[in-house]
Amino acid sequence: MAISMSGVGSGLPVNDWINALVQADSIPLNNYETEKSELKTAQTTLKTVKSKFTSLRSAVEKITDANLSPAFDLFDKRSVSSSDKTAVAALVNTKAVAQNINVKVENLATSTKAESLTSIAKNSEGSEKITSLGNGQGTTGTFSFYVDGEKHEFEIEKNDTLNDVLDKINEKTTDTGVSTELTDGKLKLSSANTSNFVLGSSSDTSNFLNITHLSTAKITEDDSYSSEYNISSLDTSGKVLSTANLADGITAGNFTIGNANFTINENTVLSDLVGEINSNEDAGVIASIDLLNNKLNLVAKDAGQVAINLQEGDDNNETDNSNFLTKMGLITEEGDSLSAQTLGTNSKFYLNGSANTIEATSNVVTGDITGLTGVTLKLKAVTPDDEDPIEIKIEQDTDALTSAVNSLISKVNDVITEIDSTTDFEGDLSGEYSLKSFRNTMKMTMSNRVDSLDEYTTTAQIGISTGEVGLSKNADISKYSLDTEKFLEALAANPDDVRALLIGDKEKGVTGILEQLEERVESMLDPVNGYFASRNETYITMIQDVDDSITKTKERIENQRKIYELKFASMDRAISEMQSQSAFSTMYGI
Repeated sequence: MAISMSGVGSGLPVNDWINALVQADSIPLNNYETEKSELKTAQTTLKTVKSKFTSLRSAVEKITDANLSPAFDLFDKRSVSSSDKTAVAALVNTKAVAQNINVKVENLATSTKAESLTSIAKNSEGSEKITSLGNGQGTTGTFSFYVDGEKHEFEIEKNDTLNDVLDKINEKTTDTGVSTELTDGKLKLSSANTSNFVLGSSSDTSNFLNITHLSTAKITEDDSYSSEYNISSLDTSGKVLSTANLADGITAGNFTIGNANFTINENTVLSDLVGEINSNEDAGVIASIDLLNNKLNLVAKDAGQVAINLQEGDDNNETDNSNFLTKMGLITEEGDSLSAQTLGTNSKFYLNGSANTIEATSNVVTGDITGLTGVTLKLKAVTPDDEDPIEIKIEQDTDALTSAVNSLISKVNDVITEIDSTTDFEGDLSGEYSLKSFRNTMKMTMSNRVDSLDEYTTTAQIGISTGEVGLSKNADISKYSLDTEKFLEALAANPDDVRALLIGDKEKGVTGILEQLEERVESMLDPVNGYFASRNETYITMIQDVDDSITKTKERIENQRKIYELKFASMDRAISEMQSQSAFSTMYGI
């Protein structure tokens, strides 16, 4: 009877046998893969621990940076309060001494103002379109007036000039009794019928009465209305030397406001020139055009009894001068630049009950005027005679420092927790004794004594401790905490000792606790020789070594598979031949 086989020739399960043998050979490979996974996990955990150290370093530096610059000094920060911030406020820096200041304000500083002595624009002669008046704000439509209760309405067309409208009114003088007259830029409407004459109707669709300044005019004894202000065709979007319709005779060239020089040429637009003045800090003024009164106004940016410097030309050019400021009525024809100015006033105030007035050219008064080092007063309102002075209280600002110390303690605890959890028996970094050693060293550093100080020589004395004394035996003494009340009491009693204890004192040769801690943390984080850099390089090398072993093992397994396949193929052929011979013998009875 023939033997039934499952191989190619023999029928035996050859592939299964080969796979079983290869799987047995792969056990070392699986071990390498597990080892690599564990190394990469440890490397990732190491980065997590490093991040805790980095956060700790930042928290330490937040406090120790006081040794680098006063700007970072949390120990010398000051807080300031005012009994009435709407009257007097204050700003302080680290040079300010803790104190109480009484301020009584007699007078606030005001800014100098310059206003055109004459109209800066040409008066309307009547030939201008209604739509060009009032800096182009005139509108078409209807306007009305009433005589003896009867309404008379007129229509202003798109191209009507002021004279066209006046002609429309005068054409009906016989019917209405109303006549018009334009003199020196002012429009006058007179009524021959004195019984009842009223301007304007709620149904009017043009702004004719507004644009001619008749809307606010009062009827006079001669039964007429007259424009309250001159009517002009000033165009701020026009060019100064041509189309802006300014006063005649403006010349191109230079003029000076403050310490800034400005130039007028054929392309200078009036509104652009005003914007240029306002954006130039050296000019020191805010310029504006009063379209109602047709005047140019300047207001000094800084308060005080100081004149605005106005001059034609500039100090370096005596020839190419513009008469712009003269034609704007800010300098007289005789060269007087003060007549158009109303000088500002200086601020006047009293400090700490003194009878002597302190005067300043500003409402922001610095220490060089008051003698209060590091203190800037902001005067906002006059103090009435029957009211108490405003009290400014300057104290040490302990909030920022307390917050920084709490943050430090939190980061110290984070490092302790991370080291404890990752280096225990089942931790990813089990056996990392350098981390355990740092943990213990850090705790010893936090508990060190600084014997050269007078009163506070340990952090526990200023409220930083693990609470070890007086706690039950089951209490967690691995974590630090801050007794805020104790800390603030120490700061108030001896701030110099607290400062030196934490961040040192170079003059006394004292190295602070946090300086010592910072040095140790920096050593661990050193990017070249530090623990984390070195350990990470070690992991990189170890992972590469395992990768090399994995590669070699895979090659060996693959070669072994080929050997198995050759051997089993040979065996399969031999068995196949035996099966063929057996079948032949059976068939022929051999």
